[in-house]
Amino acid sequence: EVSKGAQGGDTIIRNITEAGGQRAYSAIYNAKPDGYTIGDLNTGSYCETMFTKSEIDYRKYTFIVRNGVSSRIVITNKNGFKSWDEMMKAGKEKEVKWACGNFGAGAHISAILAKEFMKVPSRLINFPGTAENANAILRGDVQMGLATEESAKALIEAGELRVLTVFADKSSYPGVPSLAQLGYPELAEAALLHRMIIGPPNLPREITNILASAFKRVLNDEKFLAQAKKIGFDPDPLYGADAERLVKKIFKYYDDNASILRKYLT
Repeated sequence: EVSKGAQGGDTIIRNITEAGGQRAYSAIYNAKPDGYTIGDLNTGSYCETMFTKSEIDYRKYTFIVRNGVSSRIVITNKNGFKSWDEMMKAGKEKEVKWACGNFGAGAHISAILAKEFMKVPSRLINFPGTAENANAILRGDVQMGLATEESAKALIEAGELRVLTVFADKSSYPGVPSLAQLGYPELAEAALLHRMIIGPPNLPREITNILASAFKRVLNDEKFLAQAKKIGFDPDPLYGADAERLVKKIFKYYDDNASILRKYLT
C-alpha cells in the first residue's frame, strides 16, 4: 500500500509482494532513473532468473549502498544434534531433513550450495519463511533449519534452539564453527544475506551520489545506531562502486555454480 497523506519530501513505502519479489524488482528496473524510485535487493534473488527468460538484468541495476549484512545460521531444537559433526555423522545413517525457506529465495540458494559443497547428507524442505522454518524445527518435523541470526536470536537465548554452524567468516558462538572455519571461505561470503539498496539502471552519478550521501548520514546517526542496536541490526555499509563490485562478484559465484543450482531450481 502507498502511504496515505504523503506530502512533498516524504518517503512513500510501497510493499510489492507478488511473484516472490520479482514484481518489486521489475518495478524498480523499469522506473524512470530520476532518483525517486529505489528499493531493496537480496542478492540471492538473482538466481530466480538464471534459468528462465526475464526482462531484468540484475547487473544493470544501480547499486547505491550495501547497508547491512546478516549471517545465516543452521539451527536445531534443544533436543537435537549437539554439534555439526554429530549431524554429519547421523546423516550418513539416515538422511537429515533440513528446512531452508522459500523455493528459489536467498536462503534456499545458500542451503543448496552448502549441501552440495559440504556434502551434507540431507533433504532440503522448503517453507514460506523463517517463522515456518522455526516452527517446523520446534515441532520436530525437521531436524534442522536455516535462519538469520537476528530472526532466531530470541529462541536461541531462551534455549529452545541450538546453533550448529554459522554461514559467515567468523562465529560468535562458543564451539560453533563458521563456514570459513569448516574450509569454505568463498561459500561463506556468498551465503551471507547482503542487504542492498538499488535504483533503476542508468541512474545518473550525481543522483546516485546524493542518495548515497543521504544513507551515509543515516547510517552514522547516533539515534539511528542506538535504535539499530536494540533490534539487532548492525549496519555494515559499502557505497557505490564498492557495493557494485561485491554484488557482481557474488553473481559470478552463482553463475560459476549454475550446474549445481540447476539440479534444484529446474
